[in-house]
Amino acid sequence: QAGPRCPKRLAGNVFEPPSVLDWRVRERDIRPSPSFFLHRLLGAGEDAVRADFTALLAGRSFEAVLPNVWSQYLSDMRLLDALAQHSERRRAASEAEWQVVDCAAYTSRVLGSVTNRTEAHHERMQALLGALLANPLWSDRRAKWLFIQPHYDLRGTVGRKLAEALVQRNAQIGPVILATVDRDG
Repeated sequence: QAGPRCPKRLAGNVFEPPSVLDWRVRERDIRPSPSFFLHRLLGAGEDAVRADFTALLAGRSFEAVLPNVWSQYLSDMRLLDALAQHSERRRAASEAEWQVVDCAAYTSRVLGSVTNRTEAHHERMQALLGALLANPLWSDRRAKWLFIQPHYDLRGTVGRKLAEALVQRNAQIGPVILATVDRDG
């Protein structure tokens, strides 16, 4: 017995994908990347997180060392490292269209959990909050900020006070774009 038939009025509306799929962006759809400045607000503290995390991996993949529930979100450190090499990176904040917080907050959270030093992570996030609040561009209405936080739980990663400061600046002063994923990732 044949299955249900498609009504004639719908038969012509069936999507037929092209025979050769091409996921590249068409040249006409490419927009230029904005210029940006990386704010390394934690200095040696951020360097230590990246060095300790790299040592933890010891040349292995995230998945070989950590459960998938953590490793699937670990993109902040590598993304920030790639931005450090990007052609649109500026050496002076005044020359940049965007201000980027150069802090791998989720990597710090995972490192704190794995090494049983969660308090050190919380201290880093408090220090980051203080550094942002002290940065003159944080209160400048013209400055656009980008915060890379690849996990859906913002408060769990950066803490309540920093999460509230990001939201407050966005609502009252100017844009803070949160680069993240939703829970269904």
